[in-house]
Amino acid sequence: MNQLIYPLTLLCCLTGGFYIGKVFKIITKRLIDRITVICLSLLIFTMGFRIGRTEEVSANFAQVGLISLSYALATVAGTIIAMVIIYQLLKKSRIRYNPVSIRQQAESSSLRTARLKVMAEPLKLLFILICGFVIASFSDVFLKFNGDIITTWLLYLLVILIGMSMARNPLKLSDIITHPDLLILPAGTITGTLGGGLILAFLFELSIGESLSLAAGFGWYSFSGVILAKLGGPYLGSIAFLANLLRESIALLIIPVIAHSRYPHIGIGVAGATSMDVTLPIIKLSCGDSAVPLSISHGLIISLAVPFLVPLLYHLG
Repeated sequence: MNQLIYPLTLLCCLTGGFYIGKVFKIITKRLIDRITVICLSLLIFTMGFRIGRTEEVSANFAQVGLISLSYALATVAGTIIAMVIIYQLLKKSRIRYNPVSIRQQAESSSLRTARLKVMAEPLKLLFILICGFVIASFSDVFLKFNGDIITTWLLYLLVILIGMSMARNPLKLSDIITHPDLLILPAGTITGTLGGGLILAFLFELSIGESLSLAAGFGWYSFSGVILAKLGGPYLGSIAFLANLLRESIALLIIPVIAHSRYPHIGIGVAGATSMDVTLPIIKLSCGDSAVPLSISHGLIISLAVPFLVPLLYHLG
């Protein structure tokens, strides 16, 4: 029951924001977008702060960090490869959801300038993330404060803002239900993520079951870390926590770049379970309002799969 409270709270925030956006039309979409950018920057800073305050990271930084980063990169790369293969096999054209495409940018400026603009956002986000990590790691001023409460409330505020933005661009539910990516995205995410985890089973001293269960967190670090700590001990739990937290961070950094690619919706798959919450604001800003319902539905499906897949895959061996 507790697992349902979180997604239901997010749904209430989204619905409430949508209602506010409908009623208070004096609040412009431009203002909403500006506040969203500020809140997103603060959210990423607190994420870096939380990584720096994680005891598992400081206690076993080298070993746990290496394995966790490997799983984060492998699951992200696996998702991208799997979804590119699926899109290529289907041979269907994809609609770009970013407001200004690379081609349009190139017409008004050089291609080099356009590429710099694409890279500017993730580099800025990376800088903010590193600042949060450094401050948390080398400062004793904050004592035991780890930023969990601030992160939670910032996330709720961002979801409300997204609901307000959606109110200005209403979408038909039928368009989302009939969209082919509604099933392609979760299928590609699960296949690619588990594929990346399977490969790493042969590189580290972990069983196939342990490796797959680490990958099956899909970015939901709080749940996967806790459940694997109970199943496999604190060492495995700390790897699961950090690996999925790093996946979330990597997704925030590369989604703006993927949004300018041939298949912008791959960014939703890279986000994993977090596409309905933490990475939703950056998906909305990078891919546009039309990608929001797909992002939420994808995150919901993946989140529902995590509690079943993690323990099931762990017991494989």
